[in-house]
Formats: sequence, C-alpha cells, structure tokens
Amino acid sequence: MSNNDVPTMEYLSNLPEPVQQLNKGVDKDTTLWVTQSGEFLYLPTEEQAKKKAKTLMSKLKPEEWWAQKVSKFSVGQEDYLCAYIKRDFSKKHDRSDFSNVSMDEMWIGRTEIGLPLMATDTRQRTETPGERIAQVVQTQMPDGSVAFVPVLGKKGYYSYHKATKDMVAFYQKMCGLTMEGITTQFVYVLLNGGRNVGEDIPEEFWTNTLKAALDMDRNVKRIARDKDLGRETKPKPGHLV
Repeated sequence: MSNNDVPTMEYLSNLPEPVQQLNKGVDKDTTLWVTQSGEFLYLPTEEQAKKKAKTLMSKLKPEEWWAQKVSKFSVGQEDYLCAYIKRDFSKKHDRSDFSNVSMDEMWIGRTEIGLPLMATDTRQRTETPGERIAQVVQTQMPDGSVAFVPVLGKKGYYSYHKATKDMVAFYQKMCGLTMEGITTQFVYVLLNGGRNVGEDIPEEFWTNTLKAALDMDRNVKRIARDKDLGRETKPKPGHLV
C-alpha cells in the first residue's frame, strides 16, 4: 500500500494544518514531521542523515577546521566521537582567523534525527494487518497540495564516528591551541548523558574507553566522599588510590 492510500488515523484527524510560514527553502535531505501536539518541524530521517554524513565527510579536510570541543560517548557497547568544529580561514591554517558566521561552525559525528510514532495496524483491508507501522497524517500544504506527513514519535541521533584508530587520528588533526591561546575541550559523556566529565590530558582522552573513564570518575567521587567523612579510602581491586 502506498502512502497515498493510507487514511488518516482517527485520533490524529483533528490536527491543525501546516501554516503558511513553513519554509519552502529547507534542506532537501530533511523531512517534514508533525508532533503529537500538532506542531510542524523539519528533521532528517536516519537514511537522510546517513546520506548527509557521507557527503560531508567526503569533502571535509581536517586541516581547515579547529575542534572547539570533542566529546566521547557510547552507543551500546561501542565508543563514538563527535565534535563542534569551526572553519579556520587563515592561509597557513595556524588557527588565527575564524568566522563568526553560523554556517562556518557545525557539529560532526552525530546528527539529530526524527523517529516515527509507531502503532499497530488495526485497519481493514491493508497489507500490514496486526503489524507495527509508522503513523502519518493527511494535511494540506502551503501550495494547496495534500500530503501525508509522518508523525514524530521522538527525536534520536545518528552517530557515525566510531572511536577507531583512524578516526582518532582524523580528530587529532583538528585539535589543539588557537593563536589566542584557546585550547580544545575534551569531554566524556557518561551515563547516557547523565554526567559529563572534562579531561585535561588529551593523550588520556584518546586512549581511555568510556568504561575506564566512568570507573575513574566513580573512584574520584569515592575518595572525595571518604575524605569528607574523615575515613581512609580502601582501594578496590584494579584501582589505584
């Protein structure tokens, strides 16, 4: 069944139509979504994010960019990297000339994406009875046409820079001091973003796993807690105090 044959789901049938201010010049590799509260926004799907990342990385030259901040985070059991980078326009790439225009700054390694709201298909005479399907809602577009817009279930991320040896080397080319003496910040994103911990030693950041960083953070907090309580910290197996 094509999208044109999909009827509007009943509990979404009274959603408002998109208003005229919808941007007609949006990125072609993004999708128009409607939230469950009736708001409209553009986000790429996972497939669109993959395409955009592939195109970006085919053109990006690390020597032309400076990483203001690099984060290491986990996806499942794997460690990944992302960074906020700024374009270096200096002729010798000595990080002395940065633009303040937003188009010359961006995140790499991670892209926010839209994930569709899923529901069990209970309709009659469909090709997917009893299956989980993405929700869509019929709406009139600013140009007068009618389209089926996917309903946003939640926002997610597409991560594409696994912390391999080659990717670490790629990121290292963008890190360091600027001519103004500002250095790259390094951050461990622990507990699924529940705790962020800075790293002052770049060499440690590149070699530490997220698990090792979490163990060290917990040990530091344990030492501080024991000090506040006036008691001696007893080393745990595998830890140095």
